[in-house]
Amino acid sequence: MQKRNRLKNLILLLLFIAMIPLTALAWLSYLDTSSVPEDSIFASLYQRVTYGVNGFEIKTGNNPAAMPTRIAIKDEGKTNGAQYHEASVSVLYDAMYEVIGKALAAQGEFQSADLSELKQSLKSDGIYFGYEGSLPISLLANWMGQTSKEQTATDIIWLDETGTLYIHTMNGFKKKSTNINKWNVDVIKLPTNKCIFAADDDMFQKIRPDTLIFENDIVHAEKYSVSIPDFLDAQNGTSLTNLLSAFSYDLYVNRYEENQGQTMVFVEDYSTLHVSKDGTVIFNASANEGGINVSNDPEYANELNVQMDLAVTLVREVQNSMGDTSQAMLYAITQNDDEKVFTFIQCIGGIPVKTEKPFAQLVIQNNKLMEARFELKNFNQTGVQTAVIPTRQAAVASNNELFRLMLVYTQDEQMNFTAQCVYRF
Repeated sequence: MQKRNRLKNLILLLLFIAMIPLTALAWLSYLDTSSVPEDSIFASLYQRVTYGVNGFEIKTGNNPAAMPTRIAIKDEGKTNGAQYHEASVSVLYDAMYEVIGKALAAQGEFQSADLSELKQSLKSDGIYFGYEGSLPISLLANWMGQTSKEQTATDIIWLDETGTLYIHTMNGFKKKSTNINKWNVDVIKLPTNKCIFAADDDMFQKIRPDTLIFENDIVHAEKYSVSIPDFLDAQNGTSLTNLLSAFSYDLYVNRYEENQGQTMVFVEDYSTLHVSKDGTVIFNASANEGGINVSNDPEYANELNVQMDLAVTLVREVQNSMGDTSQAMLYAITQNDDEKVFTFIQCIGGIPVKTEKPFAQLVIQNNKLMEARFELKNFNQTGVQTAVIPTRQAAVASNNELFRLMLVYTQDEQMNFTAQCVYRF
């Protein structure tokens, strides 16, 4: 009897010990960096434990940041895909991102490839991811749980059955060989949305070969009206408090008016925050001391995924301050000397919004956020459905094989946003 009790006690002790690290990991994985005090040891611990584990889930929506807007898998010559529909794309992404992540992280150098090579490759089986902007491969790989030092930016990923990986850069198409030529994707369990690549049909020779042509296309989309958040309205004090907090400003900080009361300027020792009634919000640090820290840990501060985390966190907090339910998507990262510029666009239900100025641009220099500009809008459903030209029709009408089709929301003469097909390089 005593031996049995000792065994039970030993098992209970081991279970208790095992629960400690598991509880800590679970707690850290659900933490957001904004909830961790910057000066605490937990901030450093959070970064060391969570980056690279679920860093690919940072984005201002419920889906992974690396999720494309266009996605397809070709198996035994039959193509199944989705585009500009968040829920459908998400299901396919969840089934295939691990394969693409491994291909991106595979050793080897990219070589130049011409359009005819990609076109021929697209006729074989493979997996396709398409993005609206060009994103660094190192960042995409990290979001997919892998590691890569490749800084080349691409707007497509195509992995064919031979293990050849194709990308599209500012300088044209490139390819490299990988050993990822088999994948355990249960196509039967995926939602059926039959499509083909433009490369599969001679009818579509005057459009980029990776353009997806669907049997059941989007033919109608919701029309949206626009409202501008007024943070300067006295009845809207909570939103202003949250907006200021996103930039580490206090509600009672010094301030003055500009543009006949259309803009309020909040002033700290080395930075200013301009908040205008037209939805423009501008943060500017006049000296390094006024910048917002990327990280308190120098070992991590210069890493792209850590800088991206700061950018996404700020964008999310600004959106939350105005009750914005649209999704902010990373569109581009440009590097000028020692500064990086992160550009974000908005998406509604998986469809990008095209505007004259980007939704958000953030400048990080010397591991600090030194500038940020937001053009804020709220999109409101009107209950009106507008017609969208089918991709098949638009693809036939194209006259440039270097252009692909893109579905976007654009502003009409009545200042409403309607969806339409456009051509894009």
